[in-house]
Amino acid sequence: MGKLQTIPEMSEALTQHKTRDGYTSRLYKAQADEHKGDVLAADLERSISEMQKADRRGPIDWNDLEQVKSRTYDYLTACATSQVFPSMMGLSIYGYGMSRQAVNKYLVKYPDSPAAKFVSMAKDLIADTLTNAALFRNADPVSTIFQLKNHFDHADRVQLEPIPQSTDPLAPVTDPEERRRRIEAAVVDEE
Repeated sequence: MGKLQTIPEMSEALTQHKTRDGYTSRLYKAQADEHKGDVLAADLERSISEMQKADRRGPIDWNDLEQVKSRTYDYLTACATSQVFPSMMGLSIYGYGMSRQAVNKYLVKYPDSPAAKFVSMAKDLIADTLTNAALFRNADPVSTIFQLKNHFDHADRVQLEPIPQSTDPLAPVTDPEERRRRIEAAVVDEE
């Protein structure tokens, strides 16, 4: 059995091993930055390719509900296959061949059309997917909240409404002055 290493000797050996394998903080940062660049380039190449396909298909015909459904399902299936979170921007560009703003204008202008109702359901499905991903820690909660508030009409709000005044004489009275007047009116003076 060999001589046991002391803590300083063990630390030195680990440091040499880490340095030898290119694991120093500066080198690791450079590798991480290069990896981020590779990921960004791959994402942009994929986006350009998908946008070109959408451009060749042309914009969607909102009067053709089956086309709206088909393109929506195609986009969502592609997201599932590629393991990418769906988004309204992605659905708008890749599925419908138009901007998110154009889709939203259509939804506002024709809210009761069959296509608008279907797209609204798809928006809710995408929002639900993002919400579940954040709840199960598969997506960054802060980014998810941002997306939900800015693209899916979610909001933090508290609505304060005045309490309606009741004409019921037995209703609870919260105003002390009103309570005093009611008591005085109810007292019978027998003098």
